[in-house]
Amino acid sequence: MKAVVLSITFWVTLWLPSASHALEYGLIRRLVVFPILVPEEISDVAEQVWWDMREQLTRDRRFLLASKYFLQKKDVYQPRGALSPADAIILGKLLDAHALVVTYLQKNTLSMVVYSGEDGSLFWKKKLNLHQSVRVPRQLSKAVSTLVNDFLATLPYQGFQIVDALIGQAIYEQDGVELAKVEIGLQSQIQVGDPVQWIRLTRVNLEPLFADGGRITVFAEGKVAKVESQHALVEVVRAKNKNEINEADLVRFPAELKRLNEDLAMEEELKRKISPEFISSELESVNAQKNAKKPLASSLAWIMGMMAYLLLAF
Repeated sequence: MKAVVLSITFWVTLWLPSASHALEYGLIRRLVVFPILVPEEISDVAEQVWWDMREQLTRDRRFLLASKYFLQKKDVYQPRGALSPADAIILGKLLDAHALVVTYLQKNTLSMVVYSGEDGSLFWKKKLNLHQSVRVPRQLSKAVSTLVNDFLATLPYQGFQIVDALIGQAIYEQDGVELAKVEIGLQSQIQVGDPVQWIRLTRVNLEPLFADGGRITVFAEGKVAKVESQHALVEVVRAKNKNEINEADLVRFPAELKRLNEDLAMEEELKRKISPEFISSELESVNAQKNAKKPLASSLAWIMGMMAYLLLAF
């Protein structure tokens, strides 16, 4: 019971600062993807799917993934289910990770969760009900790929600010135009003329950050002037203060975001790409299961009440 009290105390300590000011989150670059937690008899299939999952996440070079050797060296290479905030923080510090990804199978439901490596909070969470009449090994690869695609479509930004080594600053002037260089990955369909927004992402409650738990604030706008491989040269059209644009700032491309949602978001993926004989059309997200959106103040009140009850009981 002491462990329960300590866990609740941890959550209160973690979230009380957020009650007075929003917590801002930056770029997710370094990612740790743990092996998939499945019954032992299909662990070989799950390992191959894990390798495919890693390849899917690194295809456009937006993420840097911890290697199998690195995880083994740190003695953390093992399948994992849901993490506590404390465990996520410990693993995040140990592995120097911006985010941690766990995937696990419970009965016939496959879940994928992405945690912050900094504070252990939820970035994203979804689950998929598999078809009961089809063996899990036949469904696992497609199901994991679908969840990964949904995560990629849910990211609120599609690029990040970089500083050109030759120029040495984020914003520079060329022919009377203010320009910025943005990393966009190798597979984007961003085009010249597309609108661009520099954003700040802040947490407002305990829900997953990329769903109802985050707030996006635009602090600068521009348009794509040129696309070069995995970079976009962006003309800065307006900004509250151009000096506020710094390296690793999050950059949103609204047209690309719309395309990703149409092509990769889970509901659309199921409609077009997954045959019904392999995966059930029944799909649940965490947001669909909650009764109602609860503000942070209500959550803290409940936690404090529970702490008081436990302390009185013991």
